[in-house]
Amino acid sequence: MEIAEKTSLLKNVDFLKFFHDSTLERLAEESHEIPLEPGEVLFKEGTTGDTMYLVLSGEIQIFKNEKLLASLGCGKYFGEMALIESKPRSATAKAENPAILLEINHQQFKKYFSAHPQSLMAILKTLSARNRKTYSPKVLSAHLKQEQGVLEEALGGLLDGTSKEIIILDPESLKIIHANAGVLNDLEMSLEKIKTKRFPDLCQEFPKDKFATITESILTGGQTVVTFETNLIGRDELPFAAEIRIQLSHFNGKRVFLALVQDVSERKQVEETIQQMAYYDPLTGLPNRNLLYDRITLALAQAHRSKSMAGIMFLDLDHFKKVNDSMGHEAGDILLQEVASRLTNILREEDTVARMGGDEFIVLAPSVKHPMNVCALAEKILGIFKKPISISGTDVFVGVSIGVALFPNDGKDVHALLKNADLAMYRAKEKGRNNYQLFTVSMHDRARQRMELESRLRQALDRDEFILHYQPKVSLETRRIVGFEALARLEDPVKGFISPEDFIPVAEDTRLIIPIGEQILRKGCRQLKIWDEMGYGDLHLAINLSVLQFNQPNLLELLESIVEEAQIKPQNLELELTESHLMEEREFTIKTLHRMNEIGFQLTIDDFGTGYSCLTYLQTLPIGTLKIDRSFVQGESPNDSNKAITKAIVAMAKSLNLRTVAEGSETLEQVEFLQGIGCDMAQGYYFSKPQPADDIEKLLKDGKPLGG
Repeated sequence: MEIAEKTSLLKNVDFLKFFHDSTLERLAEESHEIPLEPGEVLFKEGTTGDTMYLVLSGEIQIFKNEKLLASLGCGKYFGEMALIESKPRSATAKAENPAILLEINHQQFKKYFSAHPQSLMAILKTLSARNRKTYSPKVLSAHLKQEQGVLEEALGGLLDGTSKEIIILDPESLKIIHANAGVLNDLEMSLEKIKTKRFPDLCQEFPKDKFATITESILTGGQTVVTFETNLIGRDELPFAAEIRIQLSHFNGKRVFLALVQDVSERKQVEETIQQMAYYDPLTGLPNRNLLYDRITLALAQAHRSKSMAGIMFLDLDHFKKVNDSMGHEAGDILLQEVASRLTNILREEDTVARMGGDEFIVLAPSVKHPMNVCALAEKILGIFKKPISISGTDVFVGVSIGVALFPNDGKDVHALLKNADLAMYRAKEKGRNNYQLFTVSMHDRARQRMELESRLRQALDRDEFILHYQPKVSLETRRIVGFEALARLEDPVKGFISPEDFIPVAEDTRLIIPIGEQILRKGCRQLKIWDEMGYGDLHLAINLSVLQFNQPNLLELLESIVEEAQIKPQNLELELTESHLMEEREFTIKTLHRMNEIGFQLTIDDFGTGYSCLTYLQTLPIGTLKIDRSFVQGESPNDSNKAITKAIVAMAKSLNLRTVAEGSETLEQVEFLQGIGCDMAQGYYFSKPQPADDIEKLLKDGKPLGG
C-alpha cells in the first residue's frame, strides 16, 4: 500500500487525530504491513507480544474462549495493551476475510505516542469503553424476567453459564441473594458464605451514606442505572479495583438489585502507566515538559491572585557530553538520575523540578516573596554540585549553569518565562559556567545579535567569504620564519572585521564550524601549494581542528582528499588540537591521532598547560609539538610563577623529544627568556601580527630575520 494511502487511513483513527500530517507520514513509512488470509490467526490468547495493530483493509475478529467478542474493520485498532504492559494476550485475533494490518511496535509507540498525552488518554478511553461492552445489564435483566418462577438452581445455571460477574441483592437490606461462579472465584468464597453477607461487607472503606444515596436514587426512579467504583476484598484478603453497575430488576415477583461486577484493576494499572508515560520522564521519574507546563500555568495563576512572584530556573549541566562520550551513555544516565535526586532533596514540597530532555532541567519556585529567595535557591543548587558524583567507582565533578526568570517582571506566560530563563542560562555559560544569572532585557539584544551573527556565518559560508591571515612561527635560534598559523577572518560590509572570539563560539554551538573548518583547510592548503611553487617548500602551515571537526567519522578521508587536491605533502600540514579535546573519548582519539601520524600530518597540542596536562597520556600520543599558552608567556617579571611553569613545560618537552612553540610573544624580554630556557619557536606581535597572504609573501621574499 502506498504511503499516502496509509497516511490517509491513519488520519481516520481516533487517537491519531492529535498528530501532525508529517508525523503520520513517518509512522506510515516506518510501520510494517502484515497481510492475512481468511481464517489466518494473528496471535492467540495467552501469547505475549509488544505490538499493536491498525486495520488498513479487511476485517479482524477478536475471540475469547472461542466466543466472538468483536469484529474490527478498516480504521480500527487492537492489541494496544501489549504496548502498555507486557502481559499475555487476553484474546485471539484472526482474519475474517483478506486483510492488511499495520504493525506498531513498542519503540514506535514510545517515540510517537508518549509525547502526546491526548492520544494516550484516547487509548485509555477506548479500553474503558471495551470493558463496558463486555456485559449488558439490559440483556441480563431480560433473562431474569423470562426466568421468573424457575428454581434457584436453574437461575444459578443461567448465571454461571455466562462469563460475567453477577450479584443479585435485596434492594432494602442489600443482603446477597445470589452470586454466580465468576464472583465466587474472584472473591474466593463459597455461595453459602457469600449469602450470609450484605454487599457493603464486600467493599473496602466505602462510605455507608454513599450506598444509601445509590439505593434511594434507584428505588425512587431518579436513576435507572448507577455506576461506581470501589475496592472489593479478593483472594488472600487483597483488595482489587472493581466497577459496579446496579439497576433494578424483578425475580419471582420481587424487586431485586442486579449488580454487575467488572474487575478494573488492570485498567487502573494501565491508567497509572499512561499517566506516568504522559507526564513523567522515564529515566529520572521527574515531571516532564507536559506536567511542568501545567504546574507553571497553575503557579502563575496563583501568583497573580496573591500578587506574589514565581521563579523559573533553567538548568544545564556543564560538560555533560564529556561524561557521556568518555564513560558511555549508561554512565550518563546514572549521572542524570543522581542530579535529579540531589535536586529533589533540596527543594521545598511546593517546588517542582522537571527534566526537559538531555541534560536540561527546570526548577519552578511558586509563591516567591522576593527575588533574593530565588537567588538563594540558585546558590543552594550550585552547592550540591561541589561534591563529586560516583559512577562505577569513579568520582565525576559536574557544574551547572542556571538562568533565572521571574513572574511577572520577566514574562507573563509559560513560554515567555522559559525563553527568558533559557537566555539567562546561556549568559551564565558565557560568564564561565557553574554560576547563575538573572534575566535582563539586554539579553534579548544579545540573542538578536547572536541570531544575526549566525545568519552572517551561514551567508559567508555559502558565498565563500572567509579569508585567512597568517601569523609567522619563528625559530628562536635563527629568528627566521619556519612556518605559519592560519587564522580565519570574517569581514562585515557594515561592521568591518568580526572578531574570531565572537564568531567561533557561535560556529561551534551551531556546528557550522565543521563546513567552515573544511573551507579553511582547503584555502590554507592551496596557499601552502602557492608558497611551495615560489620555492618555500620547507614551510609548514598550522590549522586548528575543533573537537567537532575531529569527531567527524570521515575526517581522515577528508584530510587526505584535501592535501591530494592541493598537491602538497601531508608533512607540511600541522594540525593543532587543544589539550582538553584530547582527553575526550581516549580510545577513539588515540586511534585517530596514530592514523594521522601514519599519513604524515604533524600534530600539535594547542594551549598546553591550560587543560589536564596528563603526562602519562601524553606519552601515548604521536604528538610532535607543544604550544605553550600565551597566559604563561606574558608574565611581567622574571620571577613570575607563569615563567616557572613555562620553563617546566620546555624542560618536560625536551625530555620527551618534543618541540615547543610559545604564542603571545610580544616583548624582547619575553623572547629572550624563551630563548634562554631552550624554547624552539615563538609567534606573536614581537615578530609579526597575522597578515594576509600578499603581505606574508613580502616577508618571505625579504628573507630577513624577524624581531627588533
